[in-house]
Amino acid sequence: RSRGLGDVYKRQIAVINLKGGVAKTTTAANMATLLGTKYQKNVLLIDNDPQGNASQFFDCYRKDEKCGAAKILDRERPGIFTDVAAGVDLINANMTLLEADNELRTSEDRQDNRFAEYMEKAASIYDYCIIDNPPAILMCTINALCAADEVIIPVRLDNWSIDGVEVITAGSYTHLTLPTNSR
Repeated sequence: RSRGLGDVYKRQIAVINLKGGVAKTTTAANMATLLGTKYQKNVLLIDNDPQGNASQFFDCYRKDEKCGAAKILDRERPGIFTDVAAGVDLINANMTLLEADNELRTSEDRQDNRFAEYMEKAASIYDYCIIDNPPAILMCTINALCAADEVIIPVRLDNWSIDGVEVITAGSYTHLTLPTNSR
């Protein structure tokens, strides 16, 4: 696999629904694995959910360490677990992501661009970046959505899942405000 520094992402995909239990992590992990194994693509899977289920699935969950997703929010270099599946690298998550999220939310700095900055500077060696998100609108979720070119919203065919889709597609983020110096 070629991982030249001049390459750029072909696709940045956020997997999100505000409803839990609709297979967001399963979708993200299987899509990453399929792209890596069957299509020989270089894939970065970012676990952006404090529960860390994607990290646990790939045996990259580290309970007592600051996770990679939190480091991205803090503008630190995250550790990358390489080759968790053929062609797939992973940035892990755990509950330290909530701490970084809370700190970012109270920051006077621009809050929505941390993932985009990381992807632009450090992770431009992948064909795909897939971001598995929590069932909540946190700053880490907003960062993922701002960095993504595409969004996949897994749903179950029930009213609660459909309600989650409606909130996301309506752009109901009016309760969130960014600092006026954000641009």
